Amino acid sequence: MLEEEGHRYSSSVYPVRHDLYGAPDASRFPHRPGAGALVELPMTAVQLMGRNIPCSGGGYFRLVPYDIFKMGLRRFNAADKAPGLFYIHPWEVDPGQPRIARAPLLSKFRHYVSLSRTAGRLERLLRDFAWDRVDRVFAADISA
Repeated sequence: MLEEEGHRYSSSVYPVRHDLYGAPDASRFPHRPGAGALVELPMTAVQLMGRNIPCSGGGYFRLVPYDIFKMGLRRFNAADKAPGLFYIHPWEVDPGQPRIARAPLLSKFRHYVSLSRTAGRLERLLRDFAWDRVDRVFAADISA
């Protein structure tokens, strides 16, 4: 369906194990999931002791100490010789956002933890790595 709508690539797959999402056995690298031209660019996961560990942003970026997150991205770049993908939700840089009082405790934790530090971490991340648009970084995969 994505290809039918004109998309050339997708990052719908997160090759990790999680209680709400994830495909831990999926490839961690760009690939064509079907016979068409659509390329899947999986969210970054670094392999450690036979498991895929999330390393591409969101809650993991807020929860994991910055230096460990940075080490994971560096390991992915060096050991796997691959560029990583990073994402962040706009609300993750808004520590003043409204709080939902009756949300389940686990949801509150996942959503609100470390919001006050996210903008500073993002600034560090932007300085610590080279960044570019997805279509340029993965041009060879997308056009192949």
